[in-house]
Amino acid sequence: MESDALRLAATILAGLVTGGVLGLTGAGGSILTLPALVGVAGLAPHQAVAASLLSVGGSAAAGAAAHARDGRLRWRAVLPFAAIAGLAAIGGGRVGRLVPARGLMIAFGALALFIGWRMHRRSATDGAGAAAPAAPAARASRSRLVLTALAVGLLSGVLGVGGGFLIVPALVAAVGLALPEAIATSLGVIALNCAGALLGALSGLDGLPWGRALPFVLASILGSRAGATLGGRWPVARLRSAFSVLAFAVGAGTLAVYLRP
Repeated sequence: MESDALRLAATILAGLVTGGVLGLTGAGGSILTLPALVGVAGLAPHQAVAASLLSVGGSAAAGAAAHARDGRLRWRAVLPFAAIAGLAAIGGGRVGRLVPARGLMIAFGALALFIGWRMHRRSATDGAGAAAPAAPAARASRSRLVLTALAVGLLSGVLGVGGGFLIVPALVAAVGLALPEAIATSLGVIALNCAGALLGALSGLDGLPWGRALPFVLASILGSRAGATLGGRWPVARLRSAFSVLAFAVGAGTLAVYLRP
């Protein structure tokens, strides 16, 4: 009984942290969600992918609502991106069910390392990106936006991640949004994208252990709202720099566990 109570408390705490990261930065929270659901909540990897999509999508929706209230969400950028990514995510969810659990976690570990590297690079350029106006060449790069949307959808469906680490720079470069608007708009895209990916992930899955998944999901939604509220007051570049270290640690730890013979 005591161990169950400790697991529940740890699950709620993990949900608050991952939701908070997502709300603060518009990206990154999902890379903590899958290992937390597997290692803390005790879900199997394929169950964790579906629960991760529910958690990340709900957290992103809550964060997007908070940003929309403050006037930072740009719906004209959300809907085209989300439509492309959502269709790709449905297919990705079906593909993800065919990947063995060990392969799923190894792919996730490699992705975490890549995200850590991307976050580290972006933390050094956020200030310039937020201040610089969109150039004509950036506005013209629609093909990059479409390719990014397809990649985000596939990653969401297969690995249960929201894809904000790709969405935010794509919205800055291809649409010309300022960084605070790109972060807010990314959350709207993630919410719609995760809904499509969840449809693919749940089809054929023999249910979810809701008693372990739901506390994490609800806590992550609360954390995301709090993170979005604080997002305008904290230096995003510093947060991303710290998160990049955490992403490297998550990726290295996951690979160390699942690459063992």
